[in-house]
Amino acid sequence: MVAFVFEKLDVSGEGRLDLDELTFKTSHRNPERDFRAADANGDGMLSLQEFTAGQGEPDRHRRDFDVFDADHRLSCQEYLSVPSRTSPDQRVCDQDPIVAAAETRIVEVMQVFASADGNENLRLDADEFRNGRVTRDVPGLELIRFDGWDRNSDGSVSGEEVQTVIRAAYGVQRLDGQAYRTPAGTVVNNMLFTHADENGDDRISKRAYLEGGYGGKNAAEKFQEADLDGEGILTFAEWSRAPHRRIDPIAEFLRFDADFSGGLSHEEVMAGTQEWQHLVTQRYLTAFDNEGDQQLSLAEYRRVPMANLLAPWHVKRGDRDGDGHLSFSEFRDDNQVELAGLSREYFDRYDRDDDGKLSQQELDFRVDPNKPHRKSPSPTTTPTGTAS
Repeated sequence: MVAFVFEKLDVSGEGRLDLDELTFKTSHRNPERDFRAADANGDGMLSLQEFTAGQGEPDRHRRDFDVFDADHRLSCQEYLSVPSRTSPDQRVCDQDPIVAAAETRIVEVMQVFASADGNENLRLDADEFRNGRVTRDVPGLELIRFDGWDRNSDGSVSGEEVQTVIRAAYGVQRLDGQAYRTPAGTVVNNMLFTHADENGDDRISKRAYLEGGYGGKNAAEKFQEADLDGEGILTFAEWSRAPHRRIDPIAEFLRFDADFSGGLSHEEVMAGTQEWQHLVTQRYLTAFDNEGDQQLSLAEYRRVPMANLLAPWHVKRGDRDGDGHLSFSEFRDDNQVELAGLSREYFDRYDRDDDGKLSQQELDFRVDPNKPHRKSPSPTTTPTGTAS
């Protein structure tokens, strides 16, 4: 029966449920009404017994309760975060940890900004910006020049421009303000958008979409639904509104959690992710297990690269200078503002010994067999791997 229902919902025939297919299953729900109906004693909170009453698969629902509950009672707000009880367009999640990191960084930088603003006009000219060393401690953005922050090229940097740059650097939004993330906790698959954008004009033609196989069996229908203005091309705004072009890390986490423990083991991560992702997913526990309990919590999982498909994090980098290590410039491979902060966070997480470079024990990378190995100036030598 389950297989039959899955087949009916999987209209694309891709062997997985897209967000638009999942919405078909859950969009008829009225979550607030369902919450009130489940609240048997009318206290405005759900106990575990109330949450699981009348539900099949008790282990699954008990796990959901534990993952989204903060105090052994589920509020309506917490209930609205549970994927099995809401559709993606109805869901309202706790703060995204990536957004939280960006906002924390903004607060820190704006304090330095205020100190550097000598004439208190809420703007910094080039001298104030440099002398105030405003971005000295912003990981990934230390080397971004003044004009990279001066987005409107008026010769000064405003607080709004600082916030725009930091949010773009952490993958919260693009530099033009268009959001990468939604209140439901979903993330636009920008990696796929940039891959489909053949000529780099920030648009995807219908030909590229269909020939690239970006919509599965119903590609033409999905393209037409996403092409809101009917011009035969997809802008980023149109792409990002299409449910099947968004990643759902929260639902993905629950799907990977095969034993319903509320955390992901290494084995569950590897079983749940595809082979092309394994270069990075095999490092998840060493890099993102902040609590050191040998599993990833939902909050920890929402920070990992494959939950934030904004760039091709899975692509194997190359040791260009032949020193047997990967520097941040080799890991990042460009000096653009967008995603610079998130890239730096990932680099630092992989860098387990905090020596400012990655060995092949920390992250596998390409080595040119024709380039003679140049020893690193570091006093400690890390063995290099073989070329792939």
